[in-house]
Amino acid sequence: MNSITLLTILSGPIVRRAEPDQITIWIATSKSYRIHAKIYRITSGKETNSFGYHVFQTKCETNMIRMGKQLFIHLIQLSPYRDTFPTDTLLGQYLF
Repeated sequence: MNSITLLTILSGPIVRRAEPDQITIWIATSKSYRIHAKIYRITSGKETNSFGYHVFQTKCETNMIRMGKQLFIHLIQLSPYRDTFPTDTLLGQYLF
């Protein structure tokens, strides 16, 4: 039986939970990867129509579960080193 060639990312990234002290991201991949993430605050310059991106210093923990031959589920937990994540603020994620 021939194996099907799948895309690297099968589903996600999806924010599973967001709290002031922790953000959890879920992603499904077709191969085993070491995935890390960063969270940043997005600000807009109203007069210049531009955006600013300010990275938070975070601790990143990743857990991976193999669910099949070509299915790996990754849970990425991010927590700020100091204080908490801001609320009522636009945040972005970057996976690498």
